[in-house]
Amino acid sequence: MNRIELAACCGLAALAALSTSAAAAPKKPKHGAAPAASASATAAPAASSAAPAQTLPPPPAPSAATAPATVTDEDAAHAAASPEGDKKFSLGADLLFVLPVGDFANATGLQVGPLIRAGYRFMPQLEGTARIGYLFAFNTSQPIGNGYNGNLHVADLPIWLGARYFFMDWPAGPYAAAELGMNFLMANASATIAGMNVSQSNTDTRVGFNLGAGYVWSKELPIDVRLQLSYFNLAGPEKALLGIGLSAGYSFFLF
Repeated sequence: MNRIELAACCGLAALAALSTSAAAAPKKPKHGAAPAASASATAAPAASSAAPAQTLPPPPAPSAATAPATVTDEDAAHAAASPEGDKKFSLGADLLFVLPVGDFANATGLQVGPLIRAGYRFMPQLEGTARIGYLFAFNTSQPIGNGYNGNLHVADLPIWLGARYFFMDWPAGPYAAAELGMNFLMANASATIAGMNVSQSNTDTRVGFNLGAGYVWSKELPIDVRLQLSYFNLAGPEKALLGIGLSAGYSFFLF
């Protein structure tokens, strides 16, 4: 009986030892769990690749207000044609000498005086002009009869409107000019007769015209030289009053 009990106790002790070693041993992972994890890891890239790619919108086109201005060949030509950009108004001063010819030479000597000139450019090569001034006159001595000589001269206050056309780039180079206007002629005659000084004056208004040609030195130095033929009494009944004029001037460009 004691042997049986002893054998049973030894068997129970051996069984307890086996159960303790089995509990302490590490458990092996199941073969089904690892593929599931890898499948979930590969599912994320697949999901991201399946999503549609987002594209950025194209940049807005520049509006007319912000687009840079372009300079055309015509604008560049106009800017190069004028030393003051695209200015159209000008002021000038001329000094005019008029040599009377024909019948006019019997009434007056040389005329000389200043003129103020204003101009407006209608076209790239065409300029409208206006000139006003005063021409003093030197005396000419003429016989008046009975052996006496008289001193005669005719001064002029001209108001001329006209135009001039430049054959090259305005305002330089050669040009042709034409003017039409009024001439306020102031004639004076004086003589010494029998020891007495006698004088007489008269004022008359005559319509006249000028035809001329000139040359402007350069755009940077607009010195203006003009040669003209003047007809002082276009509508007058008297003999023709003609003069050959030579002027020199300078221009100032305003706006």
